[in-house]
Amino acid sequence: MSNTANDKVDAIRTEFINSLPARSSKIQSIASKLLEQPWDQQRAKDLIYEVHNLRGFSGSHGLMKINEFAGKAEDIIEALRRKNTALTPEDRVSLQTALDSLNTRMSNVHEELKHNFAKYQDPIKVMSTSPLVMIVDDDHAFCETMAVQLESLGYRTKYIYDLEDLEQSIHTYDPKAIFMDIIFKNGETAGTKIISELREKEEIKCPVIYMSARDDINARLAAVRSGGSAFLNKSFGLSDLKNTLDVILPLQRNSSYKVLIIDDDKSMNAYCTAILESANIKVSCLESPGNVFEYIINFDPDVILLDMYMPNINGLEMACVIRQHQAFSSIPIVIMSGETDINKQFIMRSVGADDFILKPFKPHHLIDTVLNRIQRSRQTKKMIYTDGLTGLMLFPKIKDQILNLMDSCIRYSLDFSIALIDLDFFKQVNDKYGHLVGDQILREFADFLTTRVRRSDIVTRYGGEEFAVIFPYTSGENAILALNSIRDAFAKRVQHVSDFEFQVTFSAGVATIDQYQELEELLSAADQALYRAKESGRNTIDLAS
Repeated sequence: MSNTANDKVDAIRTEFINSLPARSSKIQSIASKLLEQPWDQQRAKDLIYEVHNLRGFSGSHGLMKINEFAGKAEDIIEALRRKNTALTPEDRVSLQTALDSLNTRMSNVHEELKHNFAKYQDPIKVMSTSPLVMIVDDDHAFCETMAVQLESLGYRTKYIYDLEDLEQSIHTYDPKAIFMDIIFKNGETAGTKIISELREKEEIKCPVIYMSARDDINARLAAVRSGGSAFLNKSFGLSDLKNTLDVILPLQRNSSYKVLIIDDDKSMNAYCTAILESANIKVSCLESPGNVFEYIINFDPDVILLDMYMPNINGLEMACVIRQHQAFSSIPIVIMSGETDINKQFIMRSVGADDFILKPFKPHHLIDTVLNRIQRSRQTKKMIYTDGLTGLMLFPKIKDQILNLMDSCIRYSLDFSIALIDLDFFKQVNDKYGHLVGDQILREFADFLTTRVRRSDIVTRYGGEEFAVIFPYTSGENAILALNSIRDAFAKRVQHVSDFEFQVTFSAGVATIDQYQELEELLSAADQALYRAKESGRNTIDLAS
């Protein structure tokens, strides 16, 4: 197997496709006994398990027809299992039809291979200090595929196949996040059950992200009840994976979580600080609220933790004062108190507190409450600031961030470049193949860009089929070198629509702060360079002089 992620994914997919005849034979063998012999609950569970794994893995590799028919079969088997009575003639026909359709799709898998699959490179070097993510799933091939995806995003990985090994593995490897399947051979909710048990024993300190081929209310409810931080359908793509981790587990050190504690009790401040810092949360304490606005501006907290009772001002009043300041209105506020009166707790929330934690609390309760508020706040901001189609940040929404970065590079005489990228002849693609195909290409291109630039670079949706890439600390020549590598790779991708095959290219214009030190001038110069690239024949990159 090659060291490149592309080759790894291809090899895993090929191995999976080669296993389909054996998988089909096993499914048919279990099903025939289920259909011909008296109803057996354990046999039904075994069949659900095999179909479920098939559903999850096919979805993760874009084999959506197999994924679709496996889902239909799994739903029918699950309904029969819950019914738990002898099969009626209608039940037998329904189950047999669903399994026949599934086996037909498995036999015709090569028809699906005509569709294009996302390819991954290794643009981010995985370091020994990179966050470790644990994958818990008894489908070995799925674990390998997901590991390749995570490693392409800069994470180290460790997979666990057996739930009995999970507790010891958590102690040994200290993961920063756990990706957990829900269904295992020993139970349809075995994944959520063991996480709940480990949480009760306070063995899990990191977020748990559930993933399942079943995306029903019961699966999601089990995930919520066991303290899951997120839920992914197993047909998720690389951008879904990245967006989830960007909220839950930021890779960049400058994206670490920060909590401001406002409490006059030094002992309580020290206690909360020790708990939160154990979860790698940066803490600042303020004993007197007199200069609270200055603290908030300078520290820029993700959450404000308030004590309910302080001299001269209580937590309710403090929350109201903070909420009056428009710039701070979206910062989550959590109030700590020993108050057990439910009416007073409701009052706390009504005046602007987002959450309430009852003293005394266990350490993991404080951590979970704070992290939950941070993650929800970041998810909300992400919805506001990102493009719904591609998952990329919208350029106008992060303009201030770009200006600050640009000003910093100018101040310290560092390189800074911006590229405007436009897909060539994209209107013709929409006109000929339809906007659904066009949207899919935009999503793929967004993933393609994101996984091929450095972690310090910023990829944004600029508008329509146009994207902007911000290259801090990068000269124009080096930005062009990076973009040319991406351009060459993307031009080789073959898009498949029905019986048609075609390729899409892009052109780009690059401008640097060597020549232009105002953002609007920089963008205008990049836009003119992009225009020249288009005029010179497209599929090329031009540097503003």
